[in-house]
Amino acid sequence: MDGEVEYIVTLDFSAELYGELLSMLPAEVADYIRDSLGRAPFRADIGGKVLLTCSGYLDEVTKGAYEEFVPIRVSTIEDVQFDPSVSLTPYIKTV
Repeated sequence: MDGEVEYIVTLDFSAELYGELLSMLPAEVADYIRDSLGRAPFRADIGGKVLLTCSGYLDEVTKGAYEEFVPIRVSTIEDVQFDPSVSLTPYIKTV
Protein backbone atom coordinates (compact mmCIF):
# COMPACT_ATOMS: atom_id res chain seq x y z
CA MET A 1 0.00 0.00 0.00
CA ASP A 2 1.23 3.50 -0.76
CA GLY A 3 2.93 5.30 2.10
CA GLU A 4 3.12 2.26 4.39
CA VAL A 5 6.36 0.72 5.53
CA GLU A 6 6.80 -2.89 6.61
CA TYR A 7 9.41 -3.89 9.15
CA ILE A 8 11.03 -7.10 10.25
CA VAL A 9 13.18 -7.69 13.31
CA THR A 10 16.52 -9.46 13.04
CA LEU A 11 17.98 -10.88 16.24
CA ASP A 12 21.65 -11.88 16.33
CA PHE A 13 22.80 -14.32 19.02
CA SER A 14 26.28 -15.33 20.13
CA ALA A 15 26.90 -19.08 19.86
CA GLU A 16 26.52 -19.31 23.65
CA LEU A 17 23.15 -17.51 23.74
CA TYR A 18 21.92 -19.43 20.69
CA GLY A 19 22.66 -22.67 22.55
CA GLU A 20 20.91 -21.32 25.64
CA LEU A 21 17.85 -20.41 23.56
CA LEU A 22 17.67 -23.85 21.96
CA SER A 23 18.13 -25.60 25.32
CA MET A 24 14.99 -23.88 26.63
CA LEU A 25 12.78 -25.21 23.81
CA PRO A 26 11.22 -28.63 23.26
CA ALA A 27 13.75 -30.92 21.53
CA GLU A 28 11.79 -31.23 18.27
CA VAL A 29 11.46 -27.44 17.98
CA ALA A 30 15.14 -26.90 18.78
CA ASP A 31 16.12 -29.55 16.22
CA TYR A 32 13.96 -27.92 13.54
CA ILE A 33 15.48 -24.49 14.21
CA ARG A 34 19.04 -25.87 14.30
CA ASP A 35 18.52 -27.79 11.04
CA SER A 36 16.81 -24.85 9.29
CA LEU A 37 19.50 -22.35 10.25
CA GLY A 38 22.25 -24.78 9.29
CA ARG A 39 21.65 -24.43 5.55
CA ALA A 40 20.73 -21.72 3.07
CA PRO A 41 18.36 -20.00 2.98
CA PHE A 42 18.98 -19.34 6.67
CA ARG A 43 15.46 -19.09 8.03
CA ALA A 44 13.26 -21.05 10.36
CA ASP A 45 9.56 -20.46 9.88
CA ILE A 46 7.91 -21.51 13.12
CA GLY A 47 4.92 -19.23 12.81
CA GLY A 48 5.75 -17.02 15.79
CA LYS A 49 5.28 -19.84 18.26
CA VAL A 50 8.47 -19.08 20.22
CA LEU A 51 7.92 -16.30 22.73
CA LEU A 52 11.23 -14.72 23.68
CA THR A 53 11.96 -12.15 26.35
CA CYS A 54 15.45 -10.77 25.85
CA SER A 55 17.63 -7.68 26.07
CA GLY A 56 19.94 -6.40 23.39
CA TYR A 57 21.30 -3.40 21.54
CA LEU A 58 21.29 -2.08 18.00
CA ASP A 59 24.34 -3.32 16.13
CA GLU A 60 26.04 -1.87 13.04
CA VAL A 61 24.25 -1.32 9.73
CA THR A 62 24.49 -4.52 7.69
CA LYS A 63 24.14 -4.64 3.90
CA GLY A 64 22.05 -7.54 2.69
CA ALA A 65 21.47 -8.64 -0.88
CA TYR A 66 18.43 -6.39 -1.26
CA GLU A 67 18.50 -3.96 1.65
CA GLU A 68 20.40 -2.51 4.56
CA PHE A 69 19.34 -3.44 8.07
CA VAL A 70 20.37 -2.99 11.68
CA PRO A 71 20.24 -6.25 13.64
CA ILE A 72 19.50 -6.37 17.33
CA ARG A 73 22.43 -8.08 19.08
CA VAL A 74 20.91 -10.14 21.91
CA SER A 75 22.88 -9.77 25.15
CA THR A 76 20.67 -11.63 27.63
CA ILE A 77 17.80 -14.08 27.47
CA GLU A 78 15.23 -13.69 30.23
CA ASP A 79 12.64 -16.26 29.19
CA VAL A 80 11.78 -18.57 26.30
CA GLN A 81 8.45 -20.31 25.82
CA PHE A 82 7.06 -22.43 23.03
CA ASP A 83 3.34 -21.90 22.55
CA PRO A 84 1.79 -23.96 19.73
CA SER A 85 -1.48 -22.02 20.06
CA VAL A 86 0.12 -18.79 18.79
CA SER A 87 -0.88 -17.94 15.25
CA LEU A 88 0.61 -15.14 13.19
CA THR A 89 -1.92 -13.10 11.29
CA PRO A 90 -1.46 -10.16 8.92
CA TYR A 91 -1.42 -6.80 10.61
CA ILE A 92 -4.42 -4.78 9.50
CA LYS A 93 -4.28 -1.07 10.16
CA THR A 94 -7.60 0.42 11.16
CA VAL A 95 -8.28 4.10 10.82
